[in-house]
Amino acid sequence: MRREPLLLAVTPHGLLACIGHGDGLQLLAAFMPGEEAGFASWLARRTPDEPCRVLVDLPDEAYEIEDLPRVRGGDRRALLARRLAHWFPEPRFARASALGVPPDGRKGFERVLFAGLERGAELLPWLERLEADGRRPELLAPAAALLPRLPLPDARQRRRGKAPSHPRLVAAAGRAGLRIALLEGDHTLFSRLVHAHAETLADPQALADEVERTRDYLLAQHRIAPDAPLDRVVVDLPAPAGAEQATLPTVGIVAPDTLAADERPGTCDAHLLLALRRAPTTLGWPLAARARRWPLLPERRVLAALALAASAILGAAAWMEQRAQAEAEALAAAERARAARAAALAAEEAELAAREAERAARAALDVEPPPPATAAMVAPEPEPRPPPAAEPAACPPAYSPPPAPIARRIDGILRRPDGEVLLWVEGSWQSARALGLRPVTGDAAAVSPPGRRTRLRSGDSMPVELATLAVGAAQPHPQHEYAAAGARETTPDAHPAQPGPGTAGPALAAAQSALMTAAPALAASGAEP
Repeated sequence: MRREPLLLAVTPHGLLACIGHGDGLQLLAAFMPGEEAGFASWLARRTPDEPCRVLVDLPDEAYEIEDLPRVRGGDRRALLARRLAHWFPEPRFARASALGVPPDGRKGFERVLFAGLERGAELLPWLERLEADGRRPELLAPAAALLPRLPLPDARQRRRGKAPSHPRLVAAAGRAGLRIALLEGDHTLFSRLVHAHAETLADPQALADEVERTRDYLLAQHRIAPDAPLDRVVVDLPAPAGAEQATLPTVGIVAPDTLAADERPGTCDAHLLLALRRAPTTLGWPLAARARRWPLLPERRVLAALALAASAILGAAAWMEQRAQAEAEALAAAERARAARAAALAAEEAELAAREAERAARAALDVEPPPPATAAMVAPEPEPRPPPAAEPAACPPAYSPPPAPIARRIDGILRRPDGEVLLWVEGSWQSARALGLRPVTGDAAAVSPPGRRTRLRSGDSMPVELATLAVGAAQPHPQHEYAAAGARETTPDAHPAQPGPGTAGPALAAAQSALMTAAPALAASGAEP
């Protein structure tokens, strides 16, 4: 719930302090000019955080109207600030209000009203006491700006646009004197405060003269047109001829008995204070925009500096931790890369060694053994001589059938660059095609029997029929052996001794030894033997 603000009214006769009391007011204290010290001691007994609003009902007000170029944003603020500083020595006690398009209808221009105090000597002492107590008013408004908010006839309809908004000259008497203002809608275009006595206020003719004097001044300043309709309204005063009389409702005021009757606010002053109580903060002078000052500002600045330093320290610590983590990750990545490079070099060296061994083995295999001796190379048999009659015919030697073949084991498979596949069978390299096997499609070191989908690899045994074929191809018939032996015995010098198909020469033995040496390296590099 919003707290009730403290309402202060500054007039040439001093300062009144009151507070809202239901629909009325409660008068708290009254101070004469020069009693600023008593006002300060009275404020010290009030609640420190109590909000306050100030009503300024002083003379020496000035009103200026200018047609300025229509600009936006910061340019408009700068232009209005320059014009306020030109018209008023204290721009904080002045205000600029836009009145819309100029009456002549010029495009690109707007009419602006500048209103404020020309002298602030009577207001400054009271404001300084408020600032010394740590209080700044949330609203500092002149009485002329609150006149359109008085409950005058057709005031609500005029604000809502339901009644003709003709300019009005309103005359109202208060504790400060007789105030005559030119009102148009929600704006006060002009206002003057007259120090009038009670006799002058009771005389309708004197009141009419003051109103006409104000009208003549406005005509001379071209504030109003000579033929423009102008309503004259007199508030709680005897109305002269041609003027409308308005009566304000009575406001309940609770005041201590110690206050004199002349120190109490009148009906018009009470309504101005009630209007101040309900007015928005944008109605007053720009001082209200800068009114809120932080209490204990140095301490708050120290706290802000400490918070900034703490955040900087925490940020630096987080940054250092993140940097250390990034460095550790970089070192781990470098170590992993170094290990990967070492493993790659070792694998490359092993592969090179395997390739060298394979190249040596293939070079040794290129030296093939000479073909076996055939019947054509054996010396021809001599023609048989008829046996003598006395000798009996010789009987051929007894012959027994060969034993059943045994499945032969494949001890190694080597695929040559030309596509030929060699099998290490029973201590010698033999061609797969000569053994009745066909290479498997691809680079795999495997063979397959014809007509089957079986794959034979190193360590498998060949089928029996293939083993029979291989044995028949590798071992000659016994009769051939006998014939070859007889030929060799008959003609020992015709053909020199040559190695048979089942034996390997020195080059072949060296190739076998190289292949057996390169087998571990080939297994390490992933190559097939």
